[in-house]
Parts: sequence; structure tokens; C-alpha cells
Amino acid sequence: MEKISIKEFTAARLLIEKGILDEAMENVTDEDIRDLQRNLAKSKELIAMGKLATDVNIEFHSLLARASKNTIYALLKEPLTPCILICVSEGLETSSSIKQPSERMSSSWRLL
Repeated sequence: MEKISIKEFTAARLLIEKGILDEAMENVTDEDIRDLQRNLAKSKELIAMGKLATDVNIEFHSLLARASKNTIYALLKEPLTPCILICVSEGLETSSSIKQPSERMSSSWRLL
């Protein structure tokens, strides 16, 4: 098997997350929005205290997959999580590529 580049991995991950985000925007419930907002508040609090919010960020993406109401997305996210953690810990993915979907979702809630 060929080695996967960070660029390839990030491109595929972002494409999957766009699909999750699109379906979540169509299927999100009030409960999902509350859970996602609580998660974002917890993440911002940790960051303001100078702490890493990696686990909270991973939870956000799981909540987003749940909000899509498509179980395939939850199954796809699970094996990707360890790869994402490795990329983040090695500094191979930028924080902007990681936080982009959560910021877009948060902005979209204001329109609901």
C-alpha cells in the first residue's frame, strides 16, 4: 500500500466533513444545536485558559456526525480520529483546517 500524504488525508477528511456538515444543516434538531453549542463553549473556555481542546474538538465532530442523522458518517469518523490526532500532535495539520467546519456550523446556527 502506498504512503498517504498529509495533503491527501486532509483533502479527503475535509470532503467527508463537508458532507457531514451539509446533512447536519438539513437534519439538525434543537437538542443537537444545544449539544454543539455547549461543546463549542467548553472548547472556547479551555482555549481561553491556555489549555488544549483536542478531546472537546473530537467530541464536536462526533456530535456533528450524530446531527447529520446518517450513521455512515459516524462510522467513517471513528477510524479517522486516530489519524487526525497523529497529524495534530505532529503539527502536520493547521488549526485552521481542523476548526473550519465547526466555525462554519456555528455561523450557520445564527441563520436558523
